[in-house]
Parts: sequence; C-alpha cells; structure tokens
Amino acid sequence: MKTIKIIIAFLLMGSFVNAQTISINNDLKTLINQSFGYFPKMKELQQQVQTNTYREEGTKSGYLPTISANAGYMYVAPVSQVLFPAGPGQFTTLYFQPNNNFTSALTLNQTLYDFGKVKANVEKAKDDIKISKANIDANKALLAAQVANIYYSTIYIKKAMDVQDSLLVTLQESKKLIDSRVKNGDAIELDALTVKNNIDNANNRKADLQNMLDKQTNLLYYTVGQTKINTTSQTNFDFNVGSTLADSVTATAQKTNPDVILTKLRIDQAKHDINVNKAAALPVLSLNGAIGYKNGYQPDIFQVRFNYLVGVNLSVPLYQGGRYLKQTKVAESTLLQNQFSLESTNNTLRRDIAQALDDIKLNEEKVKNTTGMVQQAELALKIAKSRYKNGTIIYVELFTAQNNLQSAQLSKLQYEYQLCLAKIELTRLTGATYWM
Repeated sequence: MKTIKIIIAFLLMGSFVNAQTISINNDLKTLINQSFGYFPKMKELQQQVQTNTYREEGTKSGYLPTISANAGYMYVAPVSQVLFPAGPGQFTTLYFQPNNNFTSALTLNQTLYDFGKVKANVEKAKDDIKISKANIDANKALLAAQVANIYYSTIYIKKAMDVQDSLLVTLQESKKLIDSRVKNGDAIELDALTVKNNIDNANNRKADLQNMLDKQTNLLYYTVGQTKINTTSQTNFDFNVGSTLADSVTATAQKTNPDVILTKLRIDQAKHDINVNKAAALPVLSLNGAIGYKNGYQPDIFQVRFNYLVGVNLSVPLYQGGRYLKQTKVAESTLLQNQFSLESTNNTLRRDIAQALDDIKLNEEKVKNTTGMVQQAELALKIAKSRYKNGTIIYVELFTAQNNLQSAQLSKLQYEYQLCLAKIELTRLTGATYWM
C-alpha cells in the first residue's frame, strides 16, 4: 500500500512538472517582450513602482531625527523696566527685555519610542510596492496572452488561406477538364458556368480572409509598437504545454495566478492598515534639543549669548472624536472584504481552469477525429476526380467531394486553433511566464 502511494505521488509530481513545461517559438517571445517595452500601460505601472519606492523611503525617514535652523529678529515695545536708585539723586533703569530681540538656533527632534507607528507605516508602504509589482506581472500575463492570441490568429488565417488556395487549384483543374469536355460535347455549358461561379466564390472568401489577416496584422503592429515585424514565417500552432491534472494545476495556480497574488497582497495591506490606525492613537516619546545664540539674558540683556536646551517630550492623544477607531473599523471591513474576494477569486479560478482543461481535452479529441476525416475526404476526392474523368459521375458530385475536403480541412484547422487558445488561457490562469 505504501509503495502504491509513493508511485501515485511521483505521478502527480510528474504531472505538476509537466504542467509547467511550456514551449513557444522565439518569434512569439520577441513580440511579447516588445509589447512589454512599448505598451504605455506597462510604463505607467513601472513608474508607479518607482513612486511607491520613493514613498517607502520617505516613510522610513520617520526613524531619523529632524534638524532645522532658525534665525529671527523681533522689535518689542514697550518693554518692562524699573528705576533703581544709583546714588543720591541718581537712578538707573533696569530693562527686563530688550526692544531689539535677536535669535538663532539649531533644533533637533528625535523620536525615541512611537509604539510602532513608523514600523506600521513602513510595512504598509512595502505592501504598496509589492502590489505595484504584482500589477505589472498581472498586466504582463494579460498582454502576453493578447499578443499570443493575435499572433496565432494570423497563423490561423494564413492556414485558412492555404486551404482556400488548395481549393482554387482543384477548381482550376476541374475547370480545365470541364472546358475540354464541353468542347468535346461530353459536358454541358451549365457545368462550366457552375465551376466558374465556384471559383469566383472561392476568390471572394480568400479576399475576406486577406482582409481579416490585414486587420490582425495591424492590431499586432499596434500591440508591439512596430510598423514592421521580422519573423520566420511560423505557420504552426506550436504553443505547447505538458500533460496536466486539474488538481495539480489548480494548486499551482492558487500560488502563482496574478489575481490571487494581488488579492493576497491586498489582504496583507489591509492588516497593516489596521496596525497603522491603531498605532495612530498611541503616545509618542521624543527627544528635543536646541543650540544657538540670542539676547535678553540678565544682567546684560543687550548682549547676544550662546544658549542650549535639551529635554524629552511625551505626547498622548486623548480625544480625536473617535477618528482612529472609525478608521480602524474601515480597515477591518476592508480586510474582511478582501478575504471574501480571495475566496471568490479561487472559486472562479478553479472553474476557469477546469473549463480550459476541458477545452484542451475536447479539441485534442476533435483534432484527432478530423485528421481521419481529412484523410477520408482526400481519398474520396481522388476517387471522384477519377470517376468524373471516366464520366461515371456529374460535376455536382465532384464539387461535393471538393467541398467535403475543404470543410474537413477547415474544421481540423479550427480545432487546432481553439486548442492553441485553450492552452494560452491555461497558462494565463496558472501565471506561467513563458516569454522569458
């Protein structure tokens, strides 16, 4: 029994590793990284990280002393004075304050203990930086998926055009054969008109596909900020992921999905916000000091003299109208809201991953089935061509065989494209960084 459990554990581990095995071509990697460097939203988010870094540094300065220089002059009148007898019939005036008051000083204020006020604000500032960086990662995942979708849509359209070209070649061959048979009297003019009409319709569909390709190409140019893209003309849906199990993929995604990471960071931020508001209502013990020069000292109040002071100060908030308590309640409510949001995000993530895995499984099966359909349609067309040359079937039956082959090829192409999109969506949900 123990051996079986070990084997199952290794199998699950293997599936987990394979789930992270992603292979894409270098062209797509280049385009995705170009979009990161160009897209204005990415630049905005990167600047936000820098802004929050400055804020963290500013918050940390709360640990440091504040030193300021002051200089001033003040004229006071009237000033307190008193007459003292200095001898027979003589008096002297004693001034308690000069009219001209001069002062200059360097003052220092250093927090000795703040009961965690600065620490709580620093932790919150660090959360802002983490959230800014997580926002970059989340937007990179979205942008990478967008670029990949557009990139493979162009490949899908090109391959659809190849199918259309193949049909046109077949129709042209049929037209030559029918024209020859019409001249020999073995076919009617209606067959010639019908094949010409089919060729025109095929050309129109090809023109529509070309228009779609131009639009997707322009969208790709816009997304990566380029007017010309140098690629190796990749024509395959080569976005590959390893075999996956729903449980292992979900467990991975709950740790690496950008939305989940952001929600967890917001929970941490709300916790630190609670600490900030609670600490705001606590006392602050600080050291105060000053040195400088001023006049006004007895006995010669007009002389400017050196002076200094040093002391400690305890500031205790007594009443603020319940402001800190209410702000704490808001922070606690925000924390609860983010915790509910995490549950909702995880539920949505499980659903979306299950849907993506189902789509992958379904489209893999459809690709497998339509591969056989294409082979059968190719054989049927080959037989139909031979029988039409021998005059045993009419043109409508030949055209039906041609259409059946085209439909089978387009169906296979559609399922391959949908399979590729499902894989892209799965990697986005798991937060995999396949563009590195």
